[in-house]
Amino acid sequence: MWKRARQAWSIIGITFVVVFVGFTAYDWLVNAPKAKSVELGLKKEFDSIGQLPGAERRDLHVSHKTQQALVGGTYSTTGNCAGTPREQTQTEAKQPRLSA
Repeated sequence: MWKRARQAWSIIGITFVVVFVGFTAYDWLVNAPKAKSVELGLKKEFDSIGQLPGAERRDLHVSHKTQQALVGGTYSTTGNCAGTPREQTQTEAKQPRLSA
């Protein structure tokens, strides 16, 4: 009896591993190229947005995984940023939007 139970759990474990490996391979083969193209579109859109007056881009980071893409930047300024939200909103309103 215990031998059959152990054998059943072994089959269940092997099946789980095979399904997991198959799903992971499918995810990388199908979704990774899509995420890469979305990443490129996001980078293009990010570059099209003008930076704030007096700001200087210090860093740009771009990455993608099979289900997501990320683009971000770090800026620095020595100027007064009191009016920044209004200026940024006006700048973003003028920029065309890209669809992914």
